[in-house]
Amino acid sequence: MFTPRKLAALLLGALLLCAALTAYAEECVSGDYTYLLLEDGTALILDYDGTEAHVIIPDHLDGHAVSAIGDGAFSNCASPVSITIPDSITSIDMNPFWACYRLKEILVSDQHPAFSSVGGVLFSRAANALIAYPNGLDAEQYAVPKGTAVIGDFAFADSNHLRSVILPGSVTAIGDTAFGFCRSLDSVSLPEGMVSIGAYAFRSCPSLASVSVPQSVSSIGFAAFPETAALITYDGSYAAEWAAGSGLIPRSVNAGE
Repeated sequence: MFTPRKLAALLLGALLLCAALTAYAEECVSGDYTYLLLEDGTALILDYDGTEAHVIIPDHLDGHAVSAIGDGAFSNCASPVSITIPDSITSIDMNPFWACYRLKEILVSDQHPAFSSVGGVLFSRAANALIAYPNGLDAEQYAVPKGTAVIGDFAFADSNHLRSVILPGSVTAIGDTAFGFCRSLDSVSLPEGMVSIGAYAFRSCPSLASVSVPQSVSSIGFAAFPETAALITYDGSYAAEWAAGSGLIPRSVNAGE
């Protein structure tokens, strides 16, 4: 039976819990950064509003270790040419730097526990994933390094200089909008062994006239390819069935061709 004293204690506990949750959910501002204070006391960057050409992300904000960068936190930033990520940051789920059209390199230390940088391109060590290709790179062709398993969400999005991307046989998954808005992209090689292609993976890629989809693919997300693209698929494959039901232009080949 709940006595008035017990009810009062429960009410007080509930109020304290709500206050604690509100505090953790509160957005804070420190200089050019807006961040969220996480339950473990570390900070997740939500937004950057600075004008520096060479951005060095701090490892602490208001005394809180910076542990993560949120989705799109730096997107549409006009100033950065380079961005350096501190060793304290161990979580980046989706490319937070897309639509930064001057950005040419994303840097981390050689000893970084979670990420690596190859030619200015950001990779996740644990997932063998390509996280972010800087939009300011002016190369027309890019070969993804061997051993890469995943092309992350928005990884190449808005890379308007790219015309050709070569994927190694180790790549098994392409994330959502991974190549979205790459308006010059006219050639991409999808290797046999690839399993999944995310939603809108090649959204708004008007130069991409055709794509060969390997037999190994067993999952394709919504509107993964441009409506104008012809899909080259194998008879009886998952991709052939998907293309037939998607309104795209299927072009089937036999497995031996």
